[in-house]
Amino acid sequence: MEAHHYCRQINDDFLQCALEQHRNEAMDVDRAEKRRAWSDLLERAHPQDGVALLDGAFPAGEPVPGVVDRSTGR
Repeated sequence: MEAHHYCRQINDDFLQCALEQHRNEAMDVDRAEKRRAWSDLLERAHPQDGVALLDGAFPAGEPVPGVVDRSTGR
C-alpha cells in the first residue's frame, strides 16, 4: 500500500502520520483511492446546513470539494 504523507488536524493536535498510516494498513484502506472514487459524486453534491458553523472548530481545516453551506454559499 502506498504511504501517504499528510496528517489531519484533530482538536489542535495532529494525528501522527505513522499512526494514521498504520491504521490504514491494518484496515486495508487507501484514503487517496477512496477520494478518487468519490470524486465523481461531486456533481451530485447539494449545499448542506451547518457547514459554516464548524468553521471555528477547525480553523486550520481546508475546504472539502463539494461541501458548501446552504446559507453562506461557501
